[in-house]
Amino acid sequence: MNVLIVCPIAVGPAWVKQIGLHASGTVKPWKCQTDAASWAAGRPAAMLAMDMGTGKSLTALLAIDAPPLDPLLLVDGSTAARAKRLRAAAARGPVCAIINVDSVWRGELAKVVADVRWDAIIVDESHRIKSPTGKASKWLAKLAEKQPDAKRLCLTGTPMPHSPLDFYGQFRFLDPEIFGPSFVCYRSRYADCDARFPGKVRRWIRQGELAAKTDPHMWRVNIDDVLDLPEAIHDTVSVPLDGKTQRYYRELERNMTAEIDAGTVTAANALTKLLRLQQATGGYARTDEAGTVLIDGMPEKAAMLEDRLSDLPDTEQVVVFCKFRTDLNEVGAVSRRLGRTYAELSGEENQLAEWQAGNATIIGVQIQSGGAGIDLSRSAYCFYYSLGFSLGDYEQSLARLRRPGQTRCVRYYHLVTQGTVDEQVYAALRERRSVVDAVLAKLSPRIGVQA
Repeated sequence: MNVLIVCPIAVGPAWVKQIGLHASGTVKPWKCQTDAASWAAGRPAAMLAMDMGTGKSLTALLAIDAPPLDPLLLVDGSTAARAKRLRAAAARGPVCAIINVDSVWRGELAKVVADVRWDAIIVDESHRIKSPTGKASKWLAKLAEKQPDAKRLCLTGTPMPHSPLDFYGQFRFLDPEIFGPSFVCYRSRYADCDARFPGKVRRWIRQGELAAKTDPHMWRVNIDDVLDLPEAIHDTVSVPLDGKTQRYYRELERNMTAEIDAGTVTAANALTKLLRLQQATGGYARTDEAGTVLIDGMPEKAAMLEDRLSDLPDTEQVVVFCKFRTDLNEVGAVSRRLGRTYAELSGEENQLAEWQAGNATIIGVQIQSGGAGIDLSRSAYCFYYSLGFSLGDYEQSLARLRRPGQTRCVRYYHLVTQGTVDEQVYAALRERRSVVDAVLAKLSPRIGVQA
């Protein structure tokens, strides 16, 4: 059996481990897994919309009736080198290839993948291919079209992280006949869009019809329905904005430019302005002359984080999610001032193993890098220093702590700067709305839903 598993780079090693456990027969599936696998086994294509922590990987292996597999993890080296490894492995016999979603469509590797006759193609964290114009999304759709006999599975805990438009790219891979070849037609069918700006949705329409088309191909599992996990508590920690930082923020909020001691900050468009405002809540500004600079001494968020961390035992392991590089730097500085050992998981550093081994008590995690495929359940305390705009990334990050293996009540603290975009971003995420649309409400019509 030839099996292709496409997943984010961080999820690959977890697949290797899961495949080994499955082959050894040492893991007894939960009922929710066997039920989902039995349902998916009889279908040529299916989406396992199972919450993080409910066992999507094992369910997928059961659904394809996977024999003992020797997984080939293709995440290191050039695409040419990885293509050579895959070609050699496929020539020896059945192959199970685990490939990063950002690499599978590139260069020589893409050619070799397309040449292998796959019995099953599994896309893990399939919301990553939701964009109809994304290169990985389009390439996987073409691969599925050329190999119609391959069983296709989408695995995701967040099948619709932003809006109903997120379904299209995923279902195009599963079965293009469900919604047809045109995303424009799909969008006009289920979204009432602005005539001048088709990308701006005024309200959702025909949602009952949409559900009737997607539900037969989806198996949903909610973590609270299958696991007796401790509860989660969310606390909002209000952070004041004072002095020069407040003056800078208000000036930029009113205009597209603002002045600070280090120079001028210019926001070329509304989205850039939103990013600059969000960065300012952490005490930093990106100037035209000097790059990213500290606005006015120790940021209020850093002071609040230090205050809250000082209330916890020194041995208590803590997770702090951040969006900006400057925020991670501040978390590291706070840790050192408190005499705490610090580790980081970001686009620049991967010190997760140090933290998981207990060699660091605080880990700063860049939310885009650490949302999926990692286990942070050693901690029951999580701080959101700053938030991204992706609902999918946010929900994934929540599930990194509250998952199987967690024995304590998880407390999530959201540091929210008073009277700023922090409040709007967090509110949009709580209400599962598009963050950018909600915060830039003056530029976008109000979005409603019609069943």
